[in-house]
Amino acid sequence: MKKGRRAERQRCTRIFSSPYATGCPDMAAHLAFNTPLSSAAAIHTLKMMGVLQSPATRVSLDSRMRAEQQVRIGADGHQPVSGSASAIATKMKQLYNVTKGKKSWMR
Repeated sequence: MKKGRRAERQRCTRIFSSPYATGCPDMAAHLAFNTPLSSAAAIHTLKMMGVLQSPATRVSLDSRMRAEQQVRIGADGHQPVSGSASAIATKMKQLYNVTKGKKSWMR
């Protein structure tokens, strides 16, 4: 058992330390762990595959959202006509919010 484990570790080490394994480590892992190929055959397979092009770096959602032009509408997005009852009530709510703090029922 001990000899078999040592031989398998050496086989995996030879596969992973080959210069061809750096180009596609996922394929090197597949050949090392899921096939009965010798290390020489696995390295030859990696050599024949060549270096795979890595996919272009994907742009994160955060950076895409940062680049997006956004319109921000605040509480003053729709103001009532000045002098109307609605305008006076809005002004009173603003004064209340400044002195006491905003209440959730006052929108």
